[in-house]
Amino acid sequence: GQPNIVKFYRYLDFADTAVYILEFMRGGTLDSLYGREEYISETTRVSYFRQICEGLAYLHGQNVIHRDLKPQNILLTDTEPVVVKIADLGVAKHIDMFESARTMCGTKLYAAPEIF
Repeated sequence: GQPNIVKFYRYLDFADTAVYILEFMRGGTLDSLYGREEYISETTRVSYFRQICEGLAYLHGQNVIHRDLKPQNILLTDTEPVVVKIADLGVAKHIDMFESARTMCGTKLYAAPEIF
């Protein structure tokens, strides 16, 4: 798989519960990092942004749109160098080149302005 997308291992379907087993990310979320760190260097921010873009480029190359990209859905490893991974593809959608995403979903605060 692509290194900037959280790995999916297994899906389990119980009577009334669906369970997804995913890669465990010890570094927490990008959102929690902003709460813990007073200063994040420009080099680190650029590295994280580049990795997010690489993950999104992979998804888009597969004709998948995330639809809920936000700091809470960006996970970090606890290794050096930190690997940034996109998570929570629960509202992602596979589209073809003639289709557009018309349904509003995800978190409005982080939605693209052209949706409104």
